[in-house]
Amino acid sequence: MNEKYLMPTRQAGRDFILRQIQGNVVMLNLIRFREIADDSANPELMTGNPISGKNAYQLYIDHTLPFLIESGG
Repeated sequence: MNEKYLMPTRQAGRDFILRQIQGNVVMLNLIRFREIADDSANPELMTGNPISGKNAYQLYIDHTLPFLIESGG
């Protein structure tokens, strides 16, 4: 499979900030979930039982959301 994704860098972030664009930043994720989540790159996140990519993403959201809310995200 030919995977395409963006890998943000410090320089790209700096360039974005220096553009001084006014207004809100909106992020859109177009996500395709695996039938079974692949946690092999992060074994510490493995649940012990196979779960769907959608369920794995929900676990990520559940863990991350309090930090996003606290930071104003």
